[in-house]
Amino acid sequence: AQKRAEDAQQVPVAVTAMTSEMIRETGMLDIVRLSELHPSVYFDTAQSWQRNSLKIRGIGTIGNTRSFEGAVGVFIDGVYRSRSGMALADMLDVEHLEVLRGPQSTLFGKNTVAGAIALSSIRPNPGAVEGHAEVRFGNHDFRYLTGAVNIPVGDTAALRLAAVDNQRDGFFESPDTGDEYDEVDRYALKAQFLFGLGDDWEVNIAVDRAKSDAPCCWGSAQVVNGPTSGLIDTYSTLNGFTFVPAPTAEDDRATTLNEVPRELVEDFGILATVDWNAGNNWTFKSVTAVRNWEHSQIRVDPDFVPADLFILSEPAEIDLFSQEFNLNYATDRLDLLLGFYYSTEDYWSERSAETGSDADNYLNALISAGFGSVACLPPVIATDCLFPVGAGALLPDGEFSREIYEQDSTGFAVFAHATTTLSERLDLVTGLRYDKIDKDGGVQNLFWYDSAVARATLAAAGIPDDGTPRNGLDVSGTFNSP
Repeated sequence: AQKRAEDAQQVPVAVTAMTSEMIRETGMLDIVRLSELHPSVYFDTAQSWQRNSLKIRGIGTIGNTRSFEGAVGVFIDGVYRSRSGMALADMLDVEHLEVLRGPQSTLFGKNTVAGAIALSSIRPNPGAVEGHAEVRFGNHDFRYLTGAVNIPVGDTAALRLAAVDNQRDGFFESPDTGDEYDEVDRYALKAQFLFGLGDDWEVNIAVDRAKSDAPCCWGSAQVVNGPTSGLIDTYSTLNGFTFVPAPTAEDDRATTLNEVPRELVEDFGILATVDWNAGNNWTFKSVTAVRNWEHSQIRVDPDFVPADLFILSEPAEIDLFSQEFNLNYATDRLDLLLGFYYSTEDYWSERSAETGSDADNYLNALISAGFGSVACLPPVIATDCLFPVGAGALLPDGEFSREIYEQDSTGFAVFAHATTTLSERLDLVTGLRYDKIDKDGGVQNLFWYDSAVARATLAAAGIPDDGTPRNGLDVSGTFNSP
């Protein structure tokens, strides 16, 4: 918790520490389960790894803006992961985990205002050939395999290899197609090579890769039958699908999506850690990391129903470089940490929205009902619709909106943390930090479908036509144009 090994009862930080054995016994395979074990940790699960959020003591980052960094920092082997979703892979070959509650501004390279979750890998051991393997099985055809092997290379070097494979069937199933949603299918690999340079230097090079590719994470249950459920049921039947209403949907975990959502996550990193015992109570540590994280939601069904309304695609990529130096001076009376941190991050993502075959007619029915034309129903029996049925007057056939998010971030920090022993029962802890971070970015909406019919409809309802692009979503009140 303070960049050195010490008795947890002596640490002046609210910290919870878990060893690898404790982690294994709890069955905690990833950080998501921390909320089950520690009441101060809460995990917000979204439809995307990009927007999942960690909270400590109720404080965290919320909202759909994917450029936000987390108020809770996640550090793996001393390397900051700028989005909570980047830390959701399985905990592979972890030696210990620490939950630090409250601001951690003078101990870590990256300032985290709500707290930090720090994980450390088991380091290679030049002294012994060793390893372990583990197999777990569970319901929903859960299969989990993990293992590691440590191989000494000479007297001062060792190679450690670790892997995990995690698979589980989905929680939701379509009564029409048998497709399952919210599946897990991912693996991770890690290789470390540690070697000594004389008696005072030690270098550890680590390479890791993780990948997840599964029908995830848009399965949901209908828990309330809203005012449009009947219309959705009609369109679903026309498409040959079953709309499962509440409470059956929740009880049976049954739903049908007109697209099988797919989420692809790829994570790759290279880490170099250098430790130097400089003598005279001084030690030095350098942590250098390069990471690439890519995430894509591929043709997901954001309306959650078997009516063919909308299709969403969201690719994203983050390239991260970080460098941290720690200089530590330790005596019986003083423990001093001096640190420097530098990082760059390139963030890019898109969001593309397309219409399905029912989108235009569905909005036509909603809007017609709002204007008193309650008989407007799907195309084969449509009467009394406000607009021509199937004419594409409200939304186009295909993509109607594409957003691009870009952000470049460069920053550095210098920090100091000191513990001074004043007496056997009294320590003074002091700290200082200076941060400078520059961010440049923006949002582009490259294409927005403009419907003259929608503008005229809004104008007739008393909204002046100022030339702003409008479409059927504006008229139905479910979306706002820029």
